[in-house]
Amino acid sequence: MSTWSRVSVRVPAAFTEVVEDCLLGCGAVSVTLLAGDAQELFAEHGGDAPLWALCAVEGLFADGHFNDGEAWVEMIGALKAQCPQSEVVPIETLTDQDWETQYRQFAVDEIFAGKLRLAPRDASPSGDSVRLLRLDPGMAFGTGSHPTTRLCLEWMAARSFAGQRVLDFGCGSGVLAIAMALLGAAHVDAVDIDRQAVVATRENAAFNGIDANVLEVCETASFTPAGAGYDIVVANILLNPLLSLAPLLTKCLAAGGLLVLSGVLATQRETLFSAYPQIRFVEPVIEDGWVLAEGRRVG
Repeated sequence: MSTWSRVSVRVPAAFTEVVEDCLLGCGAVSVTLLAGDAQELFAEHGGDAPLWALCAVEGLFADGHFNDGEAWVEMIGALKAQCPQSEVVPIETLTDQDWETQYRQFAVDEIFAGKLRLAPRDASPSGDSVRLLRLDPGMAFGTGSHPTTRLCLEWMAARSFAGQRVLDFGCGSGVLAIAMALLGAAHVDAVDIDRQAVVATRENAAFNGIDANVLEVCETASFTPAGAGYDIVVANILLNPLLSLAPLLTKCLAAGGLLVLSGVLATQRETLFSAYPQIRFVEPVIEDGWVLAEGRRVG
């Protein structure tokens, strides 16, 4: 089994492109951008995807690339010349893995409310009474294994979406948007700030036979809410973006429309509710400390 050499360089956000170009110029076969510390990162609707204040730029090099030592010295010299603030972490050796097998251990195959089955793409067909949603998250968030996603799927599978216009804000892999389309929604708009999520949602929707006119996907920067408002708005993200998005998500709802929020801990629910004064919430559903909050627009 072959190995790879991974080099991680921690730098301020302003220098990520310089370091990326440097690593590629020194022979990296791929470059990945990650958080350089534990800072949480949120993006405002309509804005560019932000970067962490401190970033880790990881370069992957072929096995043996640094064996003679000269390539390492050359790379360090180039990094320090172009970005003196760079902090280089010692080389880490990675072993090739069967990534399909690794993914499968996180794959979900489960039926929700007796009506909706979430399964891997190669799953066998379900019975006629159960809608089958085959999922490959790709590089986007959303395998269906997290409690917040499960809460949303259980909620969706227990209701009818027939004739309704719905919005999935922060669609990730598209699992929730596709579920609503399979359950009869007349039209679904799916929105995410991450371009990979847009790609994954479109691919998963097509794989599940959802017409592009029924499920439309776009990045947040180009999102325009439906003129008459949505019957249902779903957002499974995190507390901070749900707080900052409160005016927009409320505005997106038609009068009397339903708002479904998840990605929030049980201890954060009162903070969440206070940000949505026009929504009358019912008692939330809680699983493993996570909340699904459902409310209707009354103002």
